[in-house]
Amino acid sequence: MPWMRSTGLTGVAALALSVVSLVGCKDSPAVATVRWQLEEQIPGAEFEKEFHLRLGGLTLGVSRRLAGWMLADDEELVRLMKSVKRIDIGTYRVVSLPPLEEIEAPARLMDGLDRAGWSLVVGLRDEEERIWMFMRQDEDGGIRNIYIVALDEVELTMVSLEGRLDELLADAIAADPGGFAASMAS
Repeated sequence: MPWMRSTGLTGVAALALSVVSLVGCKDSPAVATVRWQLEEQIPGAEFEKEFHLRLGGLTLGVSRRLAGWMLADDEELVRLMKSVKRIDIGTYRVVSLPPLEEIEAPARLMDGLDRAGWSLVVGLRDEEERIWMFMRQDEDGGIRNIYIVALDEVELTMVSLEGRLDELLADAIAADPGGFAASMAS
C-alpha cells in the first residue's frame, strides 16, 4: 500500500498517526473485532488472518527500557517510544470482497464510533483502496487514540495506537518538517 512505503522515523510517525479506534469502548477495539464488523457490514466480505501484533503496557515498557539501554544515543527515538502506550496491528488476506467501487464506509460502524467520541479524520476512496482514519481526543484536546483501516483487493490492514500521540506527532514534525509533510502527502 502506498501509504505504508514511507521510510525512516517520519514514516513510522505518519503510520502511527494514521491509526484510530472503531468501537464504543474506553480503549481502542481489537483489530479482530473490527475485522468481524467489516465482514458483517460489507456484504460478501471475508478476511483471513495473516499477521497480528498486539503490544500493551508491559511489553512496550520492557521494549522502552531495552531501547533506552541499546539506543541511549538516539534520544529522539526513545522519546517517541515513550509516547505510545498500546499498539494493535493486524493484516488480513482478502478471501472475498465485492468490487471496491461498491464499498462505502460501513454506516453502523461509523455511527458507533461517532457516539463513542471518535472522529473520522481521513476517508480516502480511490480505484485501488479504501482508507479510513479515526481519532479520539482526551478532555484536554490531546490526541490519545488513532485507528487506521486500509482495504484493497488483496489485503485488509488495521493499525491502532494509544498514548500521547499529539506528542508523537509534534516530535515527528519538529524532527523533519518537510519530510513529514511529504510523507503525509504520498
